[in-house]
Order: sequence, then structure tokens, then C-alpha cells
Amino acid sequence: MLKHLKRVFIQFHPSDARATPARELLARVGNDKARKSNPDCVVDYKVVETAQIPRSFIELQFADNEQHKLYTADLKVADIVKLIEQKATEMELRGVMKDVNFDPYSSQSTGKAAAPAAAAAAGGKR
Repeated sequence: MLKHLKRVFIQFHPSDARATPARELLARVGNDKARKSNPDCVVDYKVVETAQIPRSFIELQFADNEQHKLYTADLKVADIVKLIEQKATEMELRGVMKDVNFDPYSSQSTGKAAAPAAAAAAGGKR
């Protein structure tokens, strides 16, 4: 889950029911398996124990420096995980397009390596 992330910051109040997605995400990104997927990803959190309950939120910084701040009151942890997975897929696709010299915004793209890359992605079948 952390493969394409540089930083995850989670803030929540322990008694706020709307913070459940934040607490669940912290459990997911803080476990050994997730940490091993990207040991360089900084996972940090702040538990706010004040009389006034602040809004719980999650900040994500991806490897391409794109940042997202998500308030968790109206989210489920599955929504947050889906966003992370979609961004990871986008970043991997950009990497493949770069590897095959394909720029969708340029008429100069060669795309010559696209057929072998597509065949490799399909398990070597043509």
C-alpha cells in the first residue's frame, strides 16, 4: 500500500466516531507488511485529545509529490485505499509510457517499444 507514497500523516481525536477511517488506515499503514513495501515512506500521526474535537484528516504525499488532504468524516477506509491504489496505477502507467517513449501529448512519440511491452504485460502472448 505504501509503495508509491512518500509520506502519510493522520490526525484524529480518539473518541470521535467520525475518525474511524483514520484509525483504520493508521492500522493498515503501520503494520509490518505495509512498512516493508516502502521503508522510506514516513508514516506519522497525531492523536488530538482536547475538549473540542477537531476534524480528523489524512494527508498523503505520493512519490511524484502530488498531495491529497482527506477529511475522514464522510469517508470509509475503502475509499481512501481506492484513491491510493488508483494513484499508484496511474504512476505505474506513466512509468511504462515513459519506458516506451510514449507521450500522449506529443506527435513525436515513437511508441516503437509498445508492442513488446504490451505482449510482456499480457504474459508474453501475441
